[in-house]
Order: sequence, then C-alpha cells, then structure tokens
Amino acid sequence: MLRGEKSYMNMKIMKYKIMVLDIDGTLTNSEKKITPKTHDALIDYQERGGKIAIASGRPTKGILPYAEKLDLK
Repeated sequence: MLRGEKSYMNMKIMKYKIMVLDIDGTLTNSEKKITPKTHDALIDYQERGGKIAIASGRPTKGILPYAEKLDLK
C-alpha cells in the first residue's frame, strides 16, 4: 500500500487527490532522472484518479520532458 492510502474491503481509497512535486531532488534522483520505481508509482497514482502537478523555477521547456515521461495532461 502506498503512503496516503487506506484499504477498506480490498478497495484502495486515496487520501490525497493531487500531488505537487518539485523536480530536482524530489521527482528526480541525483542524476536528474526519474527512477523506474518513482515512475511506476506515479503512473499508478494517475491511473487511480490522482492528479500530478510539477512546481519548478525552471522554464516550461525544462519541465516538459518530465511531464511527457509521466504522461501529465
């Protein structure tokens, strides 16, 4: 079970409906890459209805590759 979830009768109920993530050191590791574990967890979160937003001081052009990798809408 992921942090922020509650299990009730074999159903996962998400406690948080939106996640706002910084890129450097939060979304990415020290190599500036999204790890497979993080990627899979965030894709699963979205598939269950959660929303993800990226908050960064970077220009949009610098954020776009990360948003595309996570299939953010």
